[in-house]
Amino acid sequence: MRNGAGLRGWKAATLFSLNLTLQQNIKYFLEIKKTSFKKKEELVNHYLECFSLVEQRNKLVSSLSKGMQQKTALIIALAQESEFVVLDEPNLGLDLEALSILKDILRKEAIKKTIVLTTQDVKLIEDVSDYLSVLNRGTLVYSGTMDNFNSLSEKIVCSFHVDNVLTEDIKSKISSISINTKYKEKVIHGNFKKETIDTILNMLKDENYRVIDIKTYGGFENNLDTALNDRRNKINVSAS
Repeated sequence: MRNGAGLRGWKAATLFSLNLTLQQNIKYFLEIKKTSFKKKEELVNHYLECFSLVEQRNKLVSSLSKGMQQKTALIIALAQESEFVVLDEPNLGLDLEALSILKDILRKEAIKKTIVLTTQDVKLIEDVSDYLSVLNRGTLVYSGTMDNFNSLSEKIVCSFHVDNVLTEDIKSKISSISINTKYKEKVIHGNFKKETIDTILNMLKDENYRVIDIKTYGGFENNLDTALNDRRNKINVSAS
């Protein structure tokens, strides 16, 4: 992290020398990170144009809005000579247009370097990331690809309560479309996608079972925890 990694603090204003201009701040922080401003001036100018900061480049940072300070901090982080960049809540203070521009920049920069985002904005992660880790109250509950995450989060933890004892035949049919499903005499419990639930209901109807009740449990966190436990050996995850 000390060897040139681009960092941006949670509060952009705490990063700057307020008695310097926007451009002077960029130059100062690039050079203390051993990045030549002259070498990066063209890229800095490009980012200034992207974020509509060209006219503010010679203004004191203390006179800029929080959103402008946020954009300046992002430029400092992204323009550094670093293969590893950490951005902490990079979308804070950005309007929709600036956020869209940031997403485009992150997609392009991710081709050349590793970018780590810390954010509570799931939409931002979905739009720019291909790998993520999820923390729940300080505990790592998921680490893997975005595709697997979306697959897990789409599932519902539920139980089907039927009127007759389940036969081995119907259990086998249900297990063929949903692994790790658990059974009691008259209960089917598992973590299912919506289309799987519809299929199971049709199977039960075809076998003359009457569904007395369907119970669902918890929200996303419960669904995710159950899905991770069920598929621990099938996808790259870490769970407590």
